[in-house]
Amino acid sequence: MSAYAPLAELLLVVHRAGGEAAVRAVTTALGGKLIYIPKKATPNHALSLAAGMKVAEAVVSAYGGDRIVIPKGRAALRRLIAAEVEANGGSLNNLAAAADVSFSRARQLRREAREQMRAGKIVVAARKPKTRQMDIEDFLAKG
Repeated sequence: MSAYAPLAELLLVVHRAGGEAAVRAVTTALGGKLIYIPKKATPNHALSLAAGMKVAEAVVSAYGGDRIVIPKGRAALRRLIAAEVEANGGSLNNLAAAADVSFSRARQLRREAREQMRAGKIVVAARKPKTRQMDIEDFLAKG
């Protein structure tokens, strides 16, 4: 895998595992550096030291065995959040809340995300929509 392939996606994995504090810790300690992600998380690895074992285990499960460049700052994460909200049909208010930005900045992020998605720089799979109604087979099986 390319060293530059997972940039924003890596921060999303970190954010899901450890929240905003983990993203800040990883980008502050390792931002801009090329690091090897081992196939098994260890307590003395740079990721574990920066953000804890939970985050390191999440990153290892996604990128174990690869060398990757850790992105600097939250800008890459915000772009990925914008692309994810856009791919799932979210509103500007949803984007502003998810990325912790103002409404006008959310509008800019959405525009940038659309451009990057069209150019193929960010690829985000849309989540499967939640169904509100059971299928008839499930209803009958539940009895």
